[in-house]
Amino acid sequence: MVGRSLQLLNRRLDRAVYLGREFMRSELALVTGQDYVQD
Repeated sequence: MVGRSLQLLNRRLDRAVYLGREFMRSELALVTGQDYVQD
């Protein structure tokens, strides 16, 4: 049970990091006038 909870938490953290990175890249592209393509 604890192992499953840790797996879910890890997936959510991975997703949060991914979304944060993509948001940062998209904002930088917007500010600099460059094209943005999502990974």
